[in-house]
Amino acid sequence: MEVNFIHKTKYFLSAILIAAVSVFVGCSKIYEVQNEDLRSQISFNNNFNDFLSIYEMVEHINSTKSSQGIKRTNLDSIEKQANCKIIIIDSITSDGDGYTYRIQFPEYKKGFNQSALNYDGKARFGSVMVDVSQNYRELNTTSTISIGDTNAFYIGSLNNPIKKFSGKINLNRSLLGVLSMTFSQVKMVTEVDSMIFSGHLDIQWSLGDITEGLFNDVINYNGDGAFSYNNLPNTSWRTSLALVKNIENGCSANVVKGILQIDNNDLRYRIDFDPFNNMSCDNIAKIYSAGKEYEIRIQ
Repeated sequence: MEVNFIHKTKYFLSAILIAAVSVFVGCSKIYEVQNEDLRSQISFNNNFNDFLSIYEMVEHINSTKSSQGIKRTNLDSIEKQANCKIIIIDSITSDGDGYTYRIQFPEYKKGFNQSALNYDGKARFGSVMVDVSQNYRELNTTSTISIGDTNAFYIGSLNNPIKKFSGKINLNRSLLGVLSMTFSQVKMVTEVDSMIFSGHLDIQWSLGDITEGLFNDVINYNGDGAFSYNNLPNTSWRTSLALVKNIENGCSANVVKGILQIDNNDLRYRIDFDPFNNMSCDNIAKIYSAGKEYEIRIQ
């Protein structure tokens, strides 16, 4: 059984790390648009997906052999796949304050090379702190994911600016197979721009909520919030159709269904992740606005 678990974890990490940090890159038609507001919508999709990757990384750790709490022997294979160290600070739930651990990536230095990249072509640096109130599967369990401003979390690739994230994510298990996520004033900065976003997401499993980790799970994200990009006015976002991710090898890189709506004053943008209505695992999505459509590809 242990060999099978490690085998599944290997394929899971290669899949989920690709899924967790997928970047939305426009076709030439997108780049022809001299519209700063439209660029901000594309930037939000990019940054928001990198933000969600932090949660998904923590979710996999928390839900792997969760009945045992957090144990060193369950973490070794995850560390190898994610190029990180998981440092257990408090692993005892009986003391009344749950358990705490830190996900430690290499220290960020400018000019990183190919060797720093993970499976998805992204490099990760810095650290993430996680506090869980009790056994992760129990009702009313709360989890807090904290990223400091000085010891922040960095993510990027060789051809794109490195992103620095800081902020806090709160999770609450209100129902079986359902997590409620809230986040406020999460910051993302690069050398050229910045973004602050807040919101609420209900995370619900269609499949796999009681299995180990996230491999072979089907997850739905549904919620709303707001973001600000550089000096543009505050903009609202919501899922008008829940975003669905099928976490299996070869498919989890993309949202397979769902519509994200972004409103800024009188401007409205709809991002359709299943424009051909076939729940395909391909990397094509479309943005619709003011009677026009723009194809984007997820990479």
